[in-house]
Order: sequence, then structure tokens, then C-alpha cells
Amino acid sequence: MTSGDDISAYQPHVRYDLRTGICLVLLAMFFQALRSVLAKWLLIRGISQNEIVFFQASGALIILGPWILASRVKLKVTGKVKDYAARIIAGFLTMYLFIWCLKYTSTAKGILLNNTAPLFIPFFTMMMFGRRHSPRLFAALLTGFVGIILILKPDPGKMNLGDILGLASGFFAGLTMIFIRILKKNGEERTRTIIFHYIMSTFIISAVLSAGSWATPSGGMTWAAIAALAIVYSGFQLTYTSAFAHAPASVLSPFAYFGVVFAVFLDWGVWGTVPGIGSAAGMVLVVLGAVSAARIYDKVYVQLR
Repeated sequence: MTSGDDISAYQPHVRYDLRTGICLVLLAMFFQALRSVLAKWLLIRGISQNEIVFFQASGALIILGPWILASRVKLKVTGKVKDYAARIIAGFLTMYLFIWCLKYTSTAKGILLNNTAPLFIPFFTMMMFGRRHSPRLFAALLTGFVGIILILKPDPGKMNLGDILGLASGFFAGLTMIFIRILKKNGEERTRTIIFHYIMSTFIISAVLSAGSWATPSGGMTWAAIAALAIVYSGFQLTYTSAFAHAPASVLSPFAYFGVVFAVFLDWGVWGTVPGIGSAAGMVLVVLGAVSAARIYDKVYVQLR
């Protein structure tokens, strides 16, 4: 959920096309993995995370703007301003920390840690709404956090800054999902409206952050990668949004982790890196824990609407 967008809200009384939904979410996860590889390549070339986020957001505005405006959505904020502000900040931090983490860790590990959001959401719902959860849910969470420990290897002399940043992006992704649910419930905001405000605010914030240290990229390959990044990110937004219009989140959530699988192959093909046994085992546990947790508290999401 590196975009900070959770558009997987449960939609009752909707006729689903599961095959189309699954195909779309798999395509979205391929775009996610490819986007991460492009961002990492640009970081290696010396482009800062501030500029990468800026180029990604500006490109998405150009490409997705007509799609959003064509739907005649109301772009005026109708929900509570504080909820919108919280969603924007949490969403921006999700994307920013994820891009930053790629500077220090593999794309596969970064994507996985960014997708730990389901492991944090139950704690947010307890603190923010006083909800109680079943022992089955906590067993799933424990499985996921054991996997995180295997990935992070919490030894002060060995911990990777990229892993910490990636996990932090997952934390804020979970918080973003909560505030999107609140906006959809209280403000009856449409998905495209929320996406537009998110991309526009990301564009503005990243522009401000980049202004003080702006360095214009040079070289045809670099600009080609920037253009590809904007196109792939826009493709991710379109396919991911469409996927959840064709199938419920409880069905699609396991397939979202195929982004890690795609990233492992891309890491191997581009940089020749593969995860170690401990990290691979941790990845499996995180996926099992997160998918189980998402299935168990799917009804909580409905209540938040």
C-alpha cells in the first residue's frame, strides 16, 4: 500500500467478478514491484527521495487528472478537515518512508514491510475506537510480528536503517487505511476524490521539501526512468482501484503479496540479490499473519463505514 491509498473497502450488495479482480490486483502488484525497482535505480543514480516523490506525484496528476475529472467527482472536501489532514500526513509518510527505505534495503523486503499494515490496524482500532479483538486475531498478529523479527534481526550491530524505515511505512499505511474508512463513513467521499486530494497534497509537500536542495536530473536514461516511474505508478493506481470494484478485500488481500514475489525476481534479475533463509522465512510468516489478520477483522472494516 505504498501509495497510502486504501480503496479496498467492503461493498455490500455488489455483484463481483472475481477473476477480473484477481487479474487486476496481480497486475497492480507487478506495477508496484516495477515502480519500486525504478525508484531504487533513481536513488542509486543520486536522485533524492524528495525529488522521486515529487516526480511521481506530478506525473500521476498529469496522467490521472483526466480520469478523475471525467468522473465528475466533487473535489471539494466534505469530510472533517482534521481527518483529511491526518489522512494526508499519514499517506505522505507512507510513500516517503517507503521510497527512502529502498535506498538501504532490497525492493522485496521494502514492499513486504510496507505491507505490514494489517498487523498494526487492530491496535489502532483498539486505541481509537475501543474495539476488542478475538484471540485468533492476536495469534495471527503474533505470527506476523515473529516474521518481522526474523527479517529485521534486532541486533544493534546488524539492524538495517532501510528495514526500520520500511516497517515505519507499514505503520503509517495502517493509519492511513483507518482515516480513509472514517472519511468514507463521515464524509461519504468517493475513492477518486480521496485519491486526487492525496496526490495533489503529495505533489505540494514534496515540492516544498525539494525546493531547498533541488538538483535537476541529467541524462536521457534518468529522465526515461522518471517518466516510466510516473506511468507505472499511475498504472498501479488505476488497476488497484479497479480491482477492488470487482472483488472484495477478503478475496484479494492474499494476492496483494504477490508484489513481494515479483520484487524478488526483479531484485535477482537487476541486482543479483536474493533474500537469505532467515529473511525468506520471515517473509512467509509476515504474509501468513497479515492475510489471516485481514480476513479475521474484515467485519471491523465494515463497521467503520
